[in-house]
Amino acid sequence: MNTRPPVVLRQRRDFGQTISDSFAFMRQNWKPIMKALAGVSLLPMLVGLALMGGMGYLAYTTVASGGGEGPEAVFGSLFGVLAIVLVFVLFVYAGVMMEALTHEYFRAYERGEHAGMSTAELRHRCHTQFWSYLGIQFLTGIATIVGAVLCYLPGIWIAIAFILSPITHGEERLGATGSMGRSFKLVHKSFWGTLGLVFVMSLIIGAIQMACFLPFYFVAIFSFIAGMQGGEFPIVAAIIGGIGYIVLIVVSFFLIPLFRVSLGLQYYNLVEQFEGKGLQDRLQNLGTV
Repeated sequence: MNTRPPVVLRQRRDFGQTISDSFAFMRQNWKPIMKALAGVSLLPMLVGLALMGGMGYLAYTTVASGGGEGPEAVFGSLFGVLAIVLVFVLFVYAGVMMEALTHEYFRAYERGEHAGMSTAELRHRCHTQFWSYLGIQFLTGIATIVGAVLCYLPGIWIAIAFILSPITHGEERLGATGSMGRSFKLVHKSFWGTLGLVFVMSLIIGAIQMACFLPFYFVAIFSFIAGMQGGEFPIVAAIIGGIGYIVLIVVSFFLIPLFRVSLGLQYYNLVEQFEGKGLQDRLQNLGTV
């Protein structure tokens, strides 16, 4: 039983407290967040993966049967083009909503509106801000790619500088460009601390991912070697490997909120550290009372 008091978002934290409070926040709020993710973003992603797998299997059978013109006959057909477009749309929608769900829940939590909030209500809030979150992802991605093409390191610097843009929009409603500018100003004051947080949280999440995937990987390798020695196609290895990758994708899907929560706490930490916004609000409330 978790007896720890609810995590207060608006407060200063050191590096260790940010990581600790990230796990504490997820322990206390995992049910509504995961339920929303599963109900809103997981299905489009699984449909997209199924379409990709179906198209790949169709292309493989076309080549294996010796008919048609090869994979291009499948992917270049009207059906193939429509399927690719649909997969792209599904992945974009799932990715944007994964981002938006965490930050809109943060916004509701900060304002005390999260208690009893349904998945439908959270989804509606995300849909009203969908284009702003999409714009942030698109512009940040373009800027990062341009920086990476120039010399790679500028791409890392740009990615970190704009990494708080989604939570900034979730809290302050500044739109895509306004949130990116606000993120840049905050991160600029604590670049190495933000980079360190991203690095450590990436290591933690990567370790969890590998712990879930490696058992399937080793079993698949063993089955592959055994199948090759028997002179048969290692179909069992392919199935186990495929299951392992599906597990990896699903686990990664549900680990994304943990990473975003850590960035959200970093946003509140920087705002409190350099602006004292929460302290000002508390003093104002005391004055009003």
